[in-house]
Amino acid sequence: MSRGIALPAIRHGRIGRYLSLLLGLLLILGPLSTQAVPPRPGGAEGSAAPLSNHDWAAIRTLLPEAASGAVTPETYFKASNPGYTDTFGWSIALSGNMLVVGAPGEASAATGINGDQSNDDASMAGAAYVFVRSGTIWTQQAYLKASNTDRSDSFGNAVAISGNTIVVGAPSEDGGLVGDQNDNSLNNAGAAYVFVRTGTTWTQQA
Repeated sequence: MSRGIALPAIRHGRIGRYLSLLLGLLLILGPLSTQAVPPRPGGAEGSAAPLSNHDWAAIRTLLPEAASGAVTPETYFKASNPGYTDTFGWSIALSGNMLVVGAPGEASAATGINGDQSNDDASMAGAAYVFVRSGTIWTQQAYLKASNTDRSDSFGNAVAISGNTIVVGAPSEDGGLVGDQNDNSLNNAGAAYVFVRTGTTWTQQA
């Protein structure tokens, strides 16, 4: 069973809309709004670093489990392409050693899986990021975008995961015709996208 806990602001950014607790693993996602930082040198992997003592002290005041020592800090997540108003951490889903994080404000015009993250040509298009854990080490495995990326679609506003399947919601997508992703005749109609993993490879299934 998992549970979500809304948190107030911590430091200059909000630590994320929710905590996710699954089988004793506490994940603190965010912040929603903070100054952008570059990815780690040497690759496109998202950043995962220990929480600061300041932020962890703030969390202890909010969570009895943390104050008692039953919960200890593990990892701080960032996108591989952090940017202003990306809202990384707006939605999260956790299953076993896999985590998906939505960023509905992300602005890349890329499509599909692991596309070009370097542009900001599609404001509020949105993205989702897949992280996997080995031991205590988390790495970013995939950068997910809609197959019909467009401005203001908010892809990543909602995410869900079950086994090797991820579903990503885009409530502001404008498609009006079933089967025609290029149709934008119905403002904010919304859409959902299904991604499946085989080995370490992700593909869009629907």
